[in-house]
Amino acid sequence: MKGLFVEEIGSEGPVQGVFWVARKELCTTRNGSPYLALTLMDRTGSVEARVWDGVEELQGRFSEGELVRVTAHAKPFRGVMQLRIQELEPVEPSELDPAHFWPVTPEDREALWAEFVRLARLVKSPPLALIMKGVLRPDSPLAHEIQRAPD
Repeated sequence: MKGLFVEEIGSEGPVQGVFWVARKELCTTRNGSPYLALTLMDRTGSVEARVWDGVEELQGRFSEGELVRVTAHAKPFRGVMQLRIQELEPVEPSELDPAHFWPVTPEDREALWAEFVRLARLVKSPPLALIMKGVLRPDSPLAHEIQRAPD
C-alpha cells in the first residue's frame, strides 16, 4: 500500500508512506555526527527528509533510486516541510503500482499515441523507418508498453 502522497503532507504531524529515493547523501552535523539527507518523491512532488538516528545501520539498507517505506514526523524547517524519519525499510517495486511514483501525463494517451504514429511515419531513413514500422505493429509488445507507460 502506498500510504500518503507528498501533496497530502500538510502541517506538522505523522507520515507513513512509500516514496522513491531521488537523492541520498551522507552528511555530517557541525558537531561531527553523521546524518542522511534524502529527497523523497512520488508522482505528486518531493519532500526533504532526514535520518538522525541509526544512520550507520540504515545507510547500507537502501540506495538512491529505490523505493522505501517510511514512518516519519513532518515539521517545517526554515519554511520548508521536512520529514524526520523514525523507521525506513526498502520495498520491492513489484509490490506497488509504478504510476504512484512517476509523473503521469494529464493528456489523452490515445491522442498522444496517434501523434507519435503520425510523426513516426514521416521518418525518411529506410533503416529507421523499418524499425518504426516494427514498433508500430498492432501486435508489437513494445508498442503496448509505450502506450501504457509508466504503468
